[in-house]
Amino acid sequence: MPNIFITFIILHYIGDYYLQPKKLVDFKKKSLWGVLIHSIIYSVPAVISLALVKSNDYLVWISIMCGTHFIIDFIKFFIKPIYYSPKDEEENSPKNKEEKSNGKHLLKVNIIYFADQFLHLAVIAVVSIWFLQNNPDISMKQSILDVLNIKSQTLIILFKSMAAFIVLMQPVSHTFYEIFDIKLLAQTKPSENTKDKNKGHENKDDENEEYIDVKGTGKIIGFMERIIMLCLLIMGEYTAIGFVVAGKSIIRLNSNVKQEFFII
Repeated sequence: MPNIFITFIILHYIGDYYLQPKKLVDFKKKSLWGVLIHSIIYSVPAVISLALVKSNDYLVWISIMCGTHFIIDFIKFFIKPIYYSPKDEEENSPKNKEEKSNGKHLLKVNIIYFADQFLHLAVIAVVSIWFLQNNPDISMKQSILDVLNIKSQTLIILFKSMAAFIVLMQPVSHTFYEIFDIKLLAQTKPSENTKDKNKGHENKDDENEEYIDVKGTGKIIGFMERIIMLCLLIMGEYTAIGFVVAGKSIIRLNSNVKQEFFII
């Protein structure tokens, strides 16, 4: 099962995350044509994989995976987003309104998003088990292996590593955004009250300083951090991971733009 399951996982996450830009996500929410376009684009990696895989019934199982993906997304289109927040009763309090204005975000989990991904992964698991009941484990065509000049066992290791990197990048970032309801701010300035309190304690440079949260810096840092950590895990350098975490934490004691770019 590992080989076929990993293959389907790679195809799913490439199609559902890396080949689905934000404009298409927004279009999917407004029109069924968006769902159809996404489903067609989602199937592209699976169609390409047909030229690489050696199996008589592989097309059938790929069709089932892509077809059920369209059905799940079609049903999701008619269901309004459902959110769960443990602090719903406090959202209208003055304190929380002030926290939101300062850029802090409450835990707000999109239940539909997680149900959608759970169903997709459940289908992949079922299809993988069903596939193995009728076929030997999936393998790449010998002609491809000859061209790459690589052993089958080495290829399996590369596929596992590839799957790990694919899952840890865009899917993990998007999932955290869904959990914490993160909205990146293009620009934030200190409030008038803060300026009044600090009046008399700031120099000329501070008066002209503008606090800006550059959109995307945190996302880039997250990507790079996960890549470095996964590389260290694969290499077995577990101690070095501690230095990565410690170094980033020390630099970010007082968060500002210069420190964000310094970390990058």
